[in-house]
Amino acid sequence: MFVERAVDLVLGLSILLYACVNCGRRTPAESKPRPLAYKS
Repeated sequence: MFVERAVDLVLGLSILLYACVNCGRRTPAESKPRPLAYKS
């Protein structure tokens, strides 16, 4: 398994997932999504 980050640009959220190399199944590594941080 490896760690992967999924990003939703419409809602501005990201979450870490564990992804299986063999089957491609993804399970959440965090309990809830985090907001993206924007620097201005």
